[in-house]
Amino acid sequence: MNRKHTIIGMLTCLLLLSSLLSCAPSPSRVGYGALKKQQPTVTIAVLEKQIHILINHERRNRGLSRLAWDDALNAIARKHSRDMAKRKYFAHLSPEGRDFMFRYKQEGYSCGIRVNNTVHLGAENIGTPEKHSDAPLAASGHRRVHRPG
Repeated sequence: MNRKHTIIGMLTCLLLLSSLLSCAPSPSRVGYGALKKQQPTVTIAVLEKQIHILINHERRNRGLSRLAWDDALNAIARKHSRDMAKRKYFAHLSPEGRDFMFRYKQEGYSCGIRVNNTVHLGAENIGTPEKHSDAPLAASGHRRVHRPG
């Protein structure tokens, strides 16, 4: 009797489960919006770190030393990015012709990179993580700053 009750119980559960599943909407009855994937969220801080990682990856591929993360420099770059977005321009120079050295001075930041007998006072680059990591090193002016010798 126990085995018979177990089989009947299992059949009852299967019947109940199949009836519940038949009530669920099929994919064809669900609207497109319900099946659409959610857009990924990207934070500015994560994007900035991705750019930094990709630049260092590209530098390593080219036999160059790794660049350290600099919170103060990152804040200056983020402020410039916000200014470009707010005022709808995309350039190293502001509409008033101010460059990164002006932004450094404004924030009390100093930078000095010695390459042989030359001290470079810094640089900046603009782009998406994938394009950003390769473009600066492809430009001859950036190679001079970043390539020793």
